[in-house]
Amino acid sequence: ANKRAKDSLQDALQISQCRALRDQAQSEYAEAIYAQQTINSKNALRQTWSKVSRALGHEPVPLTAPHIHEVAAAYCSAASYLYEAVQWHRRLGFPMSDVLHLAVQDAKREVTRAIGPCRKAPEVRLGWLGYLRTHGPRDEGHRSWPVDRYETWVFAVRYVLREQELACVFIKDMEVNERNRHLTLCLPVSKADPTGRGARRTLSCICSSPPEEAATCPSCVGKTLKTRQEQRLHLQPGSNESGDVPLIGQRGNPALVVEKIAMIDAFRYDVGIISGALPEAHSLIAA
Repeated sequence: ANKRAKDSLQDALQISQCRALRDQAQSEYAEAIYAQQTINSKNALRQTWSKVSRALGHEPVPLTAPHIHEVAAAYCSAASYLYEAVQWHRRLGFPMSDVLHLAVQDAKREVTRAIGPCRKAPEVRLGWLGYLRTHGPRDEGHRSWPVDRYETWVFAVRYVLREQELACVFIKDMEVNERNRHLTLCLPVSKADPTGRGARRTLSCICSSPPEEAATCPSCVGKTLKTRQEQRLHLQPGSNESGDVPLIGQRGNPALVVEKIAMIDAFRYDVGIISGALPEAHSLIAA
């Protein structure tokens, strides 16, 4: 046996022989099953299921076939709540009979019928954004809109950022590795971070010769945004003051974070310019 396996066995034996350690291990085990955000979501689902069930004269659990059908008939958005209720029912030790399985399947078909496919975001091609770089206005629009909008949109597309994620990036959230030619983005706010520990995205430089390729290179565009912000605010690169500055500031005051609605409005404005000149980019209007 290797040393790690031996150490793990010794730890397990030590924990098993001490009541306090067993209680601590059991508590940590329970907390590790689900992240806190997931626990909050499950509790919210159970609360809604309980409210609807009691309004219909049923206790939330155990489940019965009539109970399931009545909730599904009364609440057209019941699918997620039903799945959580089934898990709740089973975790409490109640049996899941064939009749209940059939009731769940029937309810699932009823509440999901005719709702259509999930809506997907329109594709944003870098070539379409290139029109802004060559023909679009460089400094136009509301004072609360972001500066360097072409570079901002390329950066967002390359790193797959939502509006809120893009607005919350600060210079200190970027790690530049010149030796390996890549840039790591540490996202403090992200829906793709269910554990709440921070999401990291690393992309390498794709340039062979500037400036054309640098205009769409994720690493180079990120460094360009950083350098321009530091120059606008007269900050020393790498200083503490520089780190606390948003990567993308407002036109009226680069030191201020761009609000989500302003980011959306600016993008829609630029989409109008692109779609008006490029018919193939018309789908962007729905963004």
